[in-house]
Amino acid sequence: MKKVFLSLFVSTALLMGCDATDDVNTEVGTVAMYIIDYTSNELQFGSTLNVAKVSSQVTTLPVSASLTQPTNDLNGAVSLVLNTTGDQLFDGELSEEGTSRIFAPVLLPPGDFFRLDNTIPFPTQLDVLDIEGPYNTSFETNWQAIDDLSLTQIFLDQGALFGRYLYQPSPNVSEQWKWVIILYVP
Repeated sequence: MKKVFLSLFVSTALLMGCDATDDVNTEVGTVAMYIIDYTSNELQFGSTLNVAKVSSQVTTLPVSASLTQPTNDLNGAVSLVLNTTGDQLFDGELSEEGTSRIFAPVLLPPGDFFRLDNTIPFPTQLDVLDIEGPYNTSFETNWQAIDDLSLTQIFLDQGALFGRYLYQPSPNVSEQWKWVIILYVP
């Protein structure tokens, strides 16, 4: 009888004490990233990420870059981090030869994104953070690579914060350079 009572007591305590909603944050922020070829200005890849939603009112893109230059025949790295959550948005390799790889995020080809029938006009009041910039290229030039994507329109309608980073796997091999465009809805 004691075993039955003890089992019933433990089962009831477990059922009453567990509330799955205590530990799960169901609110998320969203990040879209586009990889654009520096020379041709063509969209090469894209990605979306869910990140923890932040409660504060963010007015500029809170992203910082961390660089480790290649030395002594060892490759370096560049990492872009969302400061408000600590999420790593981008992780790319740096090398003297320019034969580098992008490790994160998981990238999708341009054909996986829905295209609009009409292009989105460039928003003249758009505030764009040049991460590790400023850059000589106008963001309006980069805009032409993403102005027909449904995802861009969705992020723009939600008041996304915009930023860009010039990923230079090798400073000597500009054919490998890429623009990393970041759109963030906190």
